[in-house]
Amino acid sequence: MTRFSLGLLAAVVAVLVGLLSGCGSSESSGPVGDIALPGDFPSKQVPLIDGRVIAATGTKADGWSVTMQGEYGGPNVLDAAIEKLTKSGYSESSRTEEGGTRTVILSKKDKKETLWVTVGSSPNAAGGPNSVFYQVNLS
Repeated sequence: MTRFSLGLLAAVVAVLVGLLSGCGSSESSGPVGDIALPGDFPSKQVPLIDGRVIAATGTKADGWSVTMQGEYGGPNVLDAAIEKLTKSGYSESSRTEEGGTRTVILSKKDKKETLWVTVGSSPNAAGGPNSVFYQVNLS
């Protein structure tokens, strides 16, 4: 594995630990389900699923972590997230599944930077099985 891959894997593990423990935090002071995205989050370049933001942290320098809760009984949130990203020009680079937790890494060249998005879901997530997390980094 490259150093970048190891760093990205470490970030994904950190996000999963936060999801499973229910310790998500936000840089805004709103209640859960009414969380604002960080001010420098690349919303135009990273399409998110329809639903509620239940956790959002990070900066451009360190990367962003966002957890979304999709509609109850709606489409599979991970598949919906992957579909939105690929329709926006992202290419899938890897896919893993372990213990019911599924993650997919996608990337997209945007001007001089490459956006890396790890999107995943877990049936044991604090946000429930209809939640999905995003880890977004620039390189």
